[in-house]
Amino acid sequence: MTQENINIMIQTGRLKLEFWTLLFHYGLGYVFASMPLMAICFYFRGLIRYDLNESAIIALIIIGLIGAVAATIFYIFRYRQLKFTVIQTKLKSAEIKDAIDKTAEKWEWEIIESTPNYIYAIQKPDFITSNGNRITIILNNENVLINSVSVSPTLFFGSNVDNINTLKNNMMASTYRSAL
Repeated sequence: MTQENINIMIQTGRLKLEFWTLLFHYGLGYVFASMPLMAICFYFRGLIRYDLNESAIIALIIIGLIGAVAATIFYIFRYRQLKFTVIQTKLKSAEIKDAIDKTAEKWEWEIIESTPNYIYAIQKPDFITSNGNRITIILNNENVLINSVSVSPTLFFGSNVDNINTLKNNMMASTYRSAL
């Protein structure tokens, strides 16, 4: 990840995805969005062939509306997942790294990229507890920005919240230890 992209993420508070990752992130939404387009195409095909009846028109309208509503809900949900959770802290960089390492160990993260202010890790899919996650952490002065997004575009559950809460708890434990 370039420093320019990290700065953009800090300014916007949102995860910046690469092109193919972005397409995959919203993948199911494209399927839902295609439903109204297909309904319009079938409607015009029926007009050209003169084989539309009232029940066919109603079915096309219902299919189009269902697809449009599902696509909208999916896009909103996936868009919100890109927002960083901001953790304010007075911990030193080494203490933050220690909390990150403990969290990575607990949730079996595989750290893919690590710089002094940026960490990108993945959590491999586990049949019972997780469908796989991409974890992004940015250290910015007294803030730690963390985002955990499900790898699968079709599933809404996973350990995203667990990853974030575990890091918060580990940082609070470090804060408590440093206060003693």
